[in-house]
Amino acid sequence: MTIKKIIKKAAKNKSVTEEYYLQLYKTYYARSRVEKENLWSDMYQFKGPITVNGVTKQVEGKKIQAFIKSHLMTTQRQRCCYCKRYLVSSGHARHVEHVLPGSVYPQYVFMLRNLAVSCVECNLLKTKDVWWALASTSLKYPIPDKLRTCFHPNIDTYDSEIRFVRISTNHFSFSCYYGLTDKGRHLCKELLSKVSHKELILANDTVMNDAITKVANFSAGFTVSSETEKFLMGIYDYLARR
Repeated sequence: MTIKKIIKKAAKNKSVTEEYYLQLYKTYYARSRVEKENLWSDMYQFKGPITVNGVTKQVEGKKIQAFIKSHLMTTQRQRCCYCKRYLVSSGHARHVEHVLPGSVYPQYVFMLRNLAVSCVECNLLKTKDVWWALASTSLKYPIPDKLRTCFHPNIDTYDSEIRFVRISTNHFSFSCYYGLTDKGRHLCKELLSKVSHKELILANDTVMNDAITKVANFSAGFTVSSETEKFLMGIYDYLARR
């Protein structure tokens, strides 16, 4: 689906005029490519007049981002694009994630292919990390072959790259991610292991934390015995069948 279709679909259910919001989006899209600046927040804050064919109406940029986020949430089945936790509470707040960060690649900030929805933790822990070495001046979005070294939520199939186990009790939550491929292992090491460790910090149980950390380290790409791998995969396979 294109941005035009997303705005058109939203316009059917909300008191917005399609062509005015599309015009606002196109304006910021063009400016980001010419000025080479990340204008995502600027568009969000925009509230003012837009003129189309000599007629002026008031438009709010934050509505466009809401339309895009709603579309992405549906596409991702209400789950974070990285950790796959459900985005159903303020604790797992929804952020629009720029896969190729706008601080380095401002020309891609408004491209739908570069947008996903992540939980607040993944968004903050990933920060502005650049996982690919790409030409920062190219206006054309990289083809999949150029992005083959790291996981891209809009190009790669999650289940082919990563498996995870998530367990919660009254006292702690535990998530362990296992990379099936080089892309999956990279995502585990650079981001998902941080998500797991943050959960462990919140659980004040030293013995349990130490034990689970060893398993979590394996999922991040560290060298551990084959028994650990069998243990983790055994848990995953058992729970996956439940």
